[in-house]
Amino acid sequence: SCPHQGADLTRGHVSDSTIFCPWHNLRFDVTTGASPCSGLRALRQYPVSREGDRVRISLSREGASS
Repeated sequence: SCPHQGADLTRGHVSDSTIFCPWHNLRFDVTTGASPCSGLRALRQYPVSREGDRVRISLSREGASS
């Protein structure tokens, strides 16, 4: 969710390496989770791997950033 006001970022859109918040068009770098708005915390990131035709997302705290 967006750290600004909690918008569901799955309803935003992605262009290049940027995800845009669906409520206020606030943008976040998908590689770092950072926003140009320095007052907001970065998005939490999770390790992702591909196994054949499946994508695995690790939800453990180990390896997660932010």
